[in-house]
Amino acid sequence: MLSHRAIRRDFEAAGSVNALLALWGFVDDTTFITKAGHVGVVYRLQGQDYEGLDHEARRAVVHRYEAALRLLDDSYRLYHYLCKRRAPAITAARCAAPIIDNAVRARAAHLNGRVGSLFEIDLSLVLLYEGLGRTTRTSTRLERVWQDPRAALRA
Repeated sequence: MLSHRAIRRDFEAAGSVNALLALWGFVDDTTFITKAGHVGVVYRLQGQDYEGLDHEARRAVVHRYEAALRLLDDSYRLYHYLCKRRAPAITAARCAAPIIDNAVRARAAHLNGRVGSLFEIDLSLVLLYEGLGRTTRTSTRLERVWQDPRAALRA
């Protein structure tokens, strides 16, 4: 059990989010601009089940990822985020066949009995482009990016 004092200490130590992430604005649901004039895009990933792949298939996945990373130069930064949280309770859908319905409900009940040890994982990538002319003023860069943010990422 956490004490009130420990929670307050963690809250005060956390600080402000804008000190960690200097966002200036959002262009759409996945694109943002920082106060320094950098453009970022957030991608949500679906993980590959490596246990179901043989060695050659795993190597092909890694090769494609490495090839994509080689396209980025020093003006790009790539951030990986993994968010893990407890899974919510599972609700079983109704099935027409009674045998299948009983099996699905039994499996859902079994998993809901272990809900404290089940987790969901979200994988995200943030691609941040920092190469928008460091000699121009920040306000000028922000104005250019705000007019066409996708063009800045294509440059």
